[in-house]
Amino acid sequence: MLDYSLHLLGEPKVLSVSAQTHSELGPQGRGGNARYTAGAASHKFEVEDFASAFIRLEGGGTLILEAGWASFREVDDLLDFTVYGTDGGAELRAVGAPLQPVGSLRIFTEKDGENADYEPEALPGLAHQAVVDDFIAAVRGGETVWGQHDGSLALSRALILDACYKSALEQREVVL
Repeated sequence: MLDYSLHLLGEPKVLSVSAQTHSELGPQGRGGNARYTAGAASHKFEVEDFASAFIRLEGGGTLILEAGWASFREVDDLLDFTVYGTDGGAELRAVGAPLQPVGSLRIFTEKDGENADYEPEALPGLAHQAVVDDFIAAVRGGETVWGQHDGSLALSRALILDACYKSALEQREVVL
């Protein structure tokens, strides 16, 4: 979710994070849904069920993330983003991830002081498969293609996630 969100926002610099994690269902072997259920596992899970983060961005923006897996919810996975801006907003919802999701995209805006909301067609995407395909193409492309992937973006993401876990553990905002 962090990757998608920061990409959609144009890769703003993260200034600080305040996060919380919960491990209530998975460690008991409970939760999930009909497709992916902690109760159907052969062991209890040692990862959090749910995490939320409030992230301060350079320029005054904020990002609020919520992610969970072992919860009592709809059977189909839901991936959704809502962006609130000064000139408009957008809402993207994809139901059925990690299978081939079918999404809906709504744009909220105005023109000449009147509502000008619209819904462009949102075609099914490749979801995580696109990331895997890009990685395989980079490896097969040799030094020229692989050299374009320096890993700095992944390092930045890892530092942000580490700060989120530190924030949750220490119950405080962490400045990056």
